Amino acid sequence: MAATIVISDTGVGLDKDTQSRMFEPFWSTKSDRVAGPTAATGLGLTIAHGLAQVIGATITVASEPNKGSSFTVTVPRPEGPTAKKKFQFSLAVMWTNG
Repeated sequence: MAATIVISDTGVGLDKDTQSRMFEPFWSTKSDRVAGPTAATGLGLTIAHGLAQVIGATITVASEPNKGSSFTVTVPRPEGPTAKKKFQFSLAVMWTNG
């Protein structure tokens, strides 16, 4: 058993080359579209992917250019002695103009 979280948008989407590199540190999916103080650092997806790996979760993406993206996070249910402990999950959403 696992918990599945799907986050979707209707943005510009990601081509296959971008999808193959999106978890690389300091490589941004937005670097060619966003500049100035709102420019991306290329760490958000890297950190999310790393944290997912630590807890045995996976992050996958389904995306096409000009059709948006859907990210699926699958978190396995703990087994053994930790299975009865309370699992707490926090989600923060930030909306930006841009």
